[in-house]
Amino acid sequence: MTGLKERIAGEITISDEPGEIIRKWREMFEVSQIRLAEEMDVSSSVISDYEKGRRKPGTFLVKKIVNSLIEIDEERGGAVIDRFTRPGQEGILSKNEFPRPVSLNEFLQDIQGKMVSETSREKNIYGYTVIDSMKAILSMKSFDYLSI
Repeated sequence: MTGLKERIAGEITISDEPGEIIRKWREMFEVSQIRLAEEMDVSSSVISDYEKGRRKPGTFLVKKIVNSLIEIDEERGGAVIDRFTRPGQEGILSKNEFPRPVSLNEFLQDIQGKMVSETSREKNIYGYTVIDSMKAILSMKSFDYLSI
């Protein structure tokens, strides 16, 4: 899990827009500003200020945000942590996370993709995964394959 903490902290720290990255990770962990603020013992307006770029986070605050997101997820069973720390994914060719949420419609236009499911085009996505389906089927456990 230390690797995940370093990944999140590093992404926030090196970003030109750290507030957008804080928001991205908060949303990926499905944590409200209010809940994060409670865990950090600050007001929700402080979280809002950082996310909107009115304040720049220092290393102490970045560490506090990352630890709070991890602690909240652990209290909920660690589903998000598991998603980012799961080993044995040989069939994955490429993975990328976006610095900010992107609408599915915008993503489809950028890659000239075609919608084949009933999912709303207005849904935000935070990244993508490209897999070698045959390799994934042959090398992954069924739970890992289904959770991609």
